[in-house]
Amino acid sequence: MSDEIISLGNMLKELREKAGLTKLKTSALVECNQSYLSLIEITGRIPSLKLFKSLIRVYKVEEKEKLALYKSYFTNKLSDDMLEVQETIKMLIEETITEKELDY
Repeated sequence: MSDEIISLGNMLKELREKAGLTKLKTSALVECNQSYLSLIEITGRIPSLKLFKSLIRVYKVEEKEKLALYKSYFTNKLSDDMLEVQETIKMLIEETITEKELDY
């Protein structure tokens, strides 16, 4: 897990605390599971864009902070997506090699 992913979770946690909200209250406001919110804050799991926007709205993030948050979100989302693509390619290559071995 990269430092950027962790920092996104940390940023969201700091914004929640700054807004004076508990995880329980936040999860009710954005209609998500409290444990999922914890995963986002602690492990850096990337939320859906819809949830991310809801969190920013509920936390009443100032316009000047939004740009940095969106940049961090999309950087981390892209990183996550690239890892998934790499894993898929690796799996397909391994399957192809196995199929060729069976043909011989």
